[in-house]
Amino acid sequence: VDQQKLRAHNAKATALRENLRDAGLRARDSVAGQLERWAGKSDAVLVRDAVTGWARLALLGSIEAQSAKLKQAAAEAELRQRQQLEAQQAFRQKAIQQQLVSIRTQQAELLAQS
Repeated sequence: VDQQKLRAHNAKATALRENLRDAGLRARDSVAGQLERWAGKSDAVLVRDAVTGWARLALLGSIEAQSAKLKQAAAEAELRQRQQLEAQQAFRQKAIQQQLVSIRTQQAELLAQS
């Protein structure tokens, strides 16, 4: 179940990165198009490159944030798995101890009878 949640979270993060990248590219192209109409090609190219840099920085920040969230989700999933395993082991150990008590009780009863 945790792995499914992690996969779904990864898919959402990937979609978010793609959407941010596409939005950044559209914004860059829109600004570049306006500048080409207003100021001429050379200025538009300079500003387009600057906007591309800003979009990359924003995208990298988003990717780093998503990466941190994914790492945290993976750590939480691992912790839950470990806790479940420890609980199962404790349950098994208690069951074994109860069986040992039962066997010892039966042995004592058999010794008392003989």
